[in-house]
Amino acid sequence: MQYSESVGLSEYFTKINQKFSQFYSPNELDAKLRLAEYPMGFTGDSYIGYMVIITTASFVVAIALAMARIIEWHYVPVIPFVFWAIPRFVVTKNFEKNKSILRIKLMDFCSRLEQGVAGGAQPITVFRKAAESDDLLGNEMKAVMQSQKLNKSLYKAFVEHFVDILHMPEADEIGVMLRNSEERGTVLSEPLKDLNRDFRLRRQTELMLKASKLKPSVTIILTVSVLVATLIFIVAPILIEAFQTIL
Repeated sequence: MQYSESVGLSEYFTKINQKFSQFYSPNELDAKLRLAEYPMGFTGDSYIGYMVIITTASFVVAIALAMARIIEWHYVPVIPFVFWAIPRFVVTKNFEKNKSILRIKLMDFCSRLEQGVAGGAQPITVFRKAAESDDLLGNEMKAVMQSQKLNKSLYKAFVEHFVDILHMPEADEIGVMLRNSEERGTVLSEPLKDLNRDFRLRRQTELMLKASKLKPSVTIILTVSVLVATLIFIVAPILIEAFQTIL
């Protein structure tokens, strides 16, 4: 394999990075790292810097190893890919785990929003109160409040963060009601009541699905346990006695 072919590998790896370039969008990257609780100490700038430096350096090392005939040329893209994939995997894993938790917290927040509006509070007041906490929801609400201070409507700031960046469908449903309230003066209490009822049914359905998926696993575990117990307490003594008789 010649130098021109190694350049082709470099172009191939560049295309892989370009394919996932949306992950490097500054706002989305910052939001993902924040929700992932900054794994491995990554911030937005340090993450991008690491990805650029480590993948480039590992690619150069891989080419040098191939030129020295220590590894085969077809392994050259594999080494930088591994160094590129590991931090991405860690960030994505933590992000998806916390996103599931945040989704539940957002539905709980919708219930608090209903109670606050029914009690005469303005939606912005309920949002500000939520932003005072330091949990996953509070950190994301802080970002919404910061955006809202830049002369954005509450609806727009909320949807841009929770829907456009974090891609949470429940936020889209809440956002529709906020938009109707801001643009048409719609009273929020009744629509929020209906939405919260839908959220409760949705969560119950998801719990039932999870429980149904656990049943086969539990059955397998019980079956294996019974077989192991049978071997230990019934079959094993018989085999021991048989060996003693033979000896």
